[in-house]
Formats: sequence, C-alpha cells, structure tokens
Amino acid sequence: MNKFSMWISFIVMVLFGTSAQCQVLDVNGDNVVGPHEAIAVHEQWKGPASQSNAHNHLGQTWTGNRNPLRIQGNFPPRIIIGPAKSNGKGFSSGASAPLILDNTATPTNGYHHPDLLLQGTIGQISANEHSGSELHLVSNSNVWVWLDSDDSSLFPTFSVLNGERAGVAAIFEDGDMNISGTLTTAAGEVKIDHPLDPAAKFLTHSDVSSPERMNVYSGNVLLDEEGEALVQLPDYFEAFNADYRYQLTCIGGSAPVYVAEEISDNRFRIAGGLPAMKVSWQVSGVRHDPHAKAHPMVPEQEKSDEEKGKFLHPDLYGEPKEKGIDIAHRNYE
Repeated sequence: MNKFSMWISFIVMVLFGTSAQCQVLDVNGDNVVGPHEAIAVHEQWKGPASQSNAHNHLGQTWTGNRNPLRIQGNFPPRIIIGPAKSNGKGFSSGASAPLILDNTATPTNGYHHPDLLLQGTIGQISANEHSGSELHLVSNSNVWVWLDSDDSSLFPTFSVLNGERAGVAAIFEDGDMNISGTLTTAAGEVKIDHPLDPAAKFLTHSDVSSPERMNVYSGNVLLDEEGEALVQLPDYFEAFNADYRYQLTCIGGSAPVYVAEEISDNRFRIAGGLPAMKVSWQVSGVRHDPHAKAHPMVPEQEKSDEEKGKFLHPDLYGEPKEKGIDIAHRNYE
C-alpha cells in the first residue's frame, strides 16, 4: 500500500469508521441521511439511516426561512382500562399529542421554568385561521396568564380582540378589567378584606339588580328660609338618563316636602319643608344613552332550540351536569 492509499484509509476511519462516535439522524423520515440533516458527532453524506427519529436534539438550533417545522400524523388518545371510578366510568384516555414538552426542572424561588418559550417581536400561538377552528386550553389544575413576569413592562395587558382587531376585553396588571360588551353573571358581588378584621375575615355585598338599566343618585340638602332647596345633579344627567323617579325623606322632623319642579337643566327643586330642615333625597333614572338604546335589556328571554331542556346550573334543579349549557358557545340568532 502506498502512502497516498494509507492517508485515504486513515481519513475514512476517522470520519466513518467508529460507529460509537457517529449517530446518524434521519430528521425528515425519508430514510436517507444527507448534508441537509443534523448528525450528533460527525457530518455524514449520503447513506442509509441507522435509526428512527427518536433522537436527543437538545442544544440544537433549528433555523428556518419560510419553511416552518411541521408535525403531522394521527395521534389518537390511548384508551386505558382501569378500575371503576366514583362516577361509574371505568375508562380513561391517556395523553397523546404531536408534541409533548416534559420539563422536569425544579422551580427556582417559586418560578416555574417554561415548557414553551416564544421569542421574536411578537410571541403568538394561533389556531388554524380557517372557519370553525378552535383553540383549547385544557388542564386538570390551574390555567395561569402571567402578565409582566419580570416587572419591566409599563402597561401589561391581557386582551381579547374580535375579527376587526378591536379590543372587546382587557385585564390589566393591577387587576382592572374592561369589557366593551355586556357582562352576564348569575350573581354580582363585591368582596373585600373585612374593615373590622381584615386579617381573618372577608366582607361580601351583593350588587343591586333591576329589570331596567337603572342609575341611582342620592344626597342630603338643607332647606332655605322658605323651606325650599335646589338640588344640582351632574352635568351629564339628562343626556344619560330618562324616566326619572324621586324620593324625599325629612330628617329630625316631619314636613310635607315635595318636588316643586322636576328635573330640568340637570336640577330639581324641593319645597314644603321647614327652614334649615335636612332632607335626604334620591333620584333614579333609566339609561337612554346611544349604547343602551342600541343594546336594549330584555329581562325575560326564550331559550334557543339548542338550549331548551338544558340549564346554566343543572345541579340546582336536580339535573345531571350533562344537561348544562356550554356558555362558551352562545346562540347568536
């Protein structure tokens, strides 16, 4: 063997000779490994793939230029036959998905390391834009939306946009929330730390409900020497309200007080009292601003055909949970 042949043999052994040093990765599953694919130790040219795609790619960076990494396939849930559960069901579905991220890192100072990190100008997760596509967040525990985790943003906001990219709902870092439409609840309550025992108790009050969009204004006024008083309301009162209602209560005595002049120019006049008498007043009005007119309140509504026989709270009527109305899929007819 001449020196040239010996050098060629040496180079071949270094590059391809030791299988323990080489790991051929068939990344795209075409059973061919070429220069377009990654290998763990040495770069290999054309040759048969040594194993499947189940490889350790940690530490590698995949750079794309309008050619996204796509995972396709049929991933049905694994059916596991187990003992009967308390609800009588003996079957459960095992996890199955095109992509499973399993981060076993221990939280640091209470901070959980991310399973998925989106970088770039805007981090976005998007369902298919075709009609009918949905995006589900499913968890057996909590679903967290953590705004401004490093406390560096000026106005961090969790927003919900419509098809015209107009904001319809927003939650701010300080806990404030804006909704451009109608908020429907089974009960409206205010819950705070109890003023007399904030460390051990809560204080809860219910909102006042009405079959009308009612606004309430109230106050106290001292009558003049004639037993009268002019009550000034906010400048927007008449632009915001209609169908006024009045209540008057004398304090410290009795007198035939009455509304001498109804609301005009955002004020009304009280008469019939005693000089310097204190009178407590309350005025209510029904909203008639443009938004209220465009979206009138309907106290009693028929359920749609799809909703009939179902309930918002089936357990309260002795019905199984399967008869519950999915409030996320509202009927828009």
